[in-house]
Amino acid sequence: MYVTDDLAELLLGEAKLQQYLKENPIKLGASPHGTKPRLVEVRKHLVAALDRGNLKPEYMQEANLLLAKLNYIEGEYRDALSIYSKAALDDLQLVGIPVYRLSMIAEAYATKGLCLEKVSSLSPANSRHKDEEQEIITCYEKSGDIALLYLQEVEKVILAFVYESTCGIWK
Repeated sequence: MYVTDDLAELLLGEAKLQQYLKENPIKLGASPHGTKPRLVEVRKHLVAALDRGNLKPEYMQEANLLLAKLNYIEGEYRDALSIYSKAALDDLQLVGIPVYRLSMIAEAYATKGLCLEKVSSLSPANSRHKDEEQEIITCYEKSGDIALLYLQEVEKVILAFVYESTCGIWK
């Protein structure tokens, strides 16, 4: 297999996952447990891209983040958390990366926070520790901070485009 085949698998998996979410938005408070037939195909694409190991590290991370998101959608919260741990979410670089990846990482932190909430809600309320609550809050804070960084970077791109467009008129 070639790297381009693995990248194609990753992109197909991502596109099909996003299309599924567009057509089937997650309802707040819904319990989505179970595999949906259309998501089986998404999983096949992502696992195929990951299993061969030909992707560059940044694309491997993206595939893992998408796989964790898929697990969340299917209600497999512990599996999603395991993948986030494997993907070393806290160690992902935020400087000098493509803008779309900032959005993906912000979403990953929000999803991780949701997973932590779901997992901790399964245990008795009095057994929830302050550390767990702080980890959930930290995930949401990081998600918000990275989302803000994403918006700032998008604004820079838009302003650069507008500047280039208007300067081109006057030349």
